[in-house]
This record gives sequence, C-alpha cells and structure tokens, in this order.
Amino acid sequence: LTFFDAADKLASSIFLPVGGMVISLFYGWVLGPQACEATLGKPAGHFLCVGLMWSARVIAPLAVLGVLINSFYAFV
Repeated sequence: LTFFDAADKLASSIFLPVGGMVISLFYGWVLGPQACEATLGKPAGHFLCVGLMWSARVIAPLAVLGVLINSFYAFV
C-alpha cells in the first residue's frame, strides 16, 4: 500500500465509523429530547421521540461499533 492508500483505508474504515458513533451519542445523550422535537417537530408525538432517542443512544452506536470491529479486522 502507498501512503495515500493507507490514509484512505484508515479514514474510511476507522475515522468515519468513529465519527458517526460520536455524532449519534452526542445527539442522543447531550442534545436529548429538545433535539428530537427540533428534528421531528412538536406534533410528531412522544412515541417517535422516545424511539429516536433510544436509537441514537443505544441502537446506532452498537451498530456502528459492529461496523467498526468488522472494519478493524479487515484493516489488519
């Protein structure tokens, strides 16, 4: 691999999944329900906001972690 191939593989296999996980965790835990209301609008309902929050807090980070582990094994 050349330097640029290695940098591309590192960015696409490691940095992008880590960035996605950080964004999801930030949206779910730091911004919280206020961000949900801003995203979906007030009349969207409590059920959709709760589902979005748990998706952003738990489901998405676990899915991205699975992608990250798979990418790490393919990278090594």
